[in-house]
Amino acid sequence: MQFPYWIIILLIITTCKSNISNTSDNVCYDQEVTTTPVNTSYLAPVTETVWQYCWTFRIPPKCPVDVFHLEKRTKTENITRVSNIATCCPGYQENDERCVPTCDPHCSHGTCSAPYT
Repeated sequence: MQFPYWIIILLIITTCKSNISNTSDNVCYDQEVTTTPVNTSYLAPVTETVWQYCWTFRIPPKCPVDVFHLEKRTKTENITRVSNIATCCPGYQENDERCVPTCDPHCSHGTCSAPYT
């Protein structure tokens, strides 16, 4: 059985989308639905007619015999995954992998500690 490398690629893509630290404050999560086509293998029953020697008055003495066996086939399936994307909550913006408040208008007496204050 082959290792599904598409899982590693999907994990790398989802982790590279956001630089926000999951442990910082004011982090909200958006859910993103992704659909990925994946090749899957399955066994399909196949009937094959072969000619075998048998007791008959025909020349050559062969009779048709149906032989059943399984063949490995592949098909493409769409896999749907929901991934959580870390984003800053409303009123905050990303700065150095942290969510810091945005004040509008800008604070004139110090630093902004919360949005809209």
